[in-house]
Amino acid sequence: MIILKTPEQIEIMDEANRLVHHILDYAEKTAEIGMTSEKLDLLLEDELKNFNGALPTFKGYMGYPKASCISINSQVVHGMPNATTVFEEGDIISVDFGVSFNNFVGDGSKTFILGKANCKEDITLVNETKRALEEGVK
Repeated sequence: MIILKTPEQIEIMDEANRLVHHILDYAEKTAEIGMTSEKLDLLLEDELKNFNGALPTFKGYMGYPKASCISINSQVVHGMPNATTVFEEGDIISVDFGVSFNNFVGDGSKTFILGKANCKEDITLVNETKRALEEGVK
């Protein structure tokens, strides 16, 4: 069943998704070679605390202990951040993040290459996947 949203509810949903966009951009700017995926997760959660009332959707959902899902290279999706996964030069990092805001949820992901890519194919993969998404959204 589809429940139609009011203009006010749509604005709240838009704000939740703007916060997701901010967090994902922050993830790309903040991730560093030598950092663990757990450290990045903690930084993302801390950044979200700057926005009153916004909470990480994933944390606590069905017992999930982290604020984000972070996948590296060939790991498909929904990787759990941990203290042993250390980012390396050229890693393809995918961050999935959800924001709960005023009883609505925004959710999104972003994939980026950390530092210098390992090969031309990695750059092509990330760029063409993004292009395909943009075409699909059109």
